[in-house]
Amino acid sequence: MLGRLHKVSAKKAFQHRPRLEMVDGILDAQQRVLASNWMTPHQRRAYDRVIDKVHQHLTQHNVPASKMIRCHGDCHLGNVLGRDEQFTLVDFDDCLTAPAIQDIWMLLPTDDPQGWRSYLSEITEGYEEACPFPTEQMSLIEPLRSYRLISHSAWLVSRWDDPAFPRAFPWLADSGYWDQHIRQLEQQCLQLEQPRWLA
Repeated sequence: MLGRLHKVSAKKAFQHRPRLEMVDGILDAQQRVLASNWMTPHQRRAYDRVIDKVHQHLTQHNVPASKMIRCHGDCHLGNVLGRDEQFTLVDFDDCLTAPAIQDIWMLLPTDDPQGWRSYLSEITEGYEEACPFPTEQMSLIEPLRSYRLISHSAWLVSRWDDPAFPRAFPWLADSGYWDQHIRQLEQQCLQLEQPRWLA
């Protein structure tokens, strides 16, 4: 399914959708989170430090426009419907111009390197029935994961005035959430240095 989607999507460009910009995007997300004033002074300092680390890594992974295609953008298992080996993608709200691997990495498990390789082998085999697998983009997986972790929290913060969000995400305003988020980003910095899928 993804191979067929990308084969078609690579033929033209979006006219009115954003382009993935990890380096600028992470700085924008940082400002939106800090503007919420939900962090303690200690948390703000720790958050700034870890964002700086991630930002330094992301500057090494700028993707040229020639390597980007139209992507679904939020291709996790919750947005894949299927039965009897027939699959459909839903929720194209986040579609954007991005490297093809953006639609692949979220389908891979994060806590099982052996399982990761097994999933990747299956996905690659199916993908290549339609088009070549973007093996040269594998080094983007951890930068993309880092970017998503940071931008997702910023997205939640920026939508907090929507009455549905405090009801759906009450933990966002809790100090413990931000401690956990910072720890998660610190762990992600280690993955940027030594990706889990190389273990």
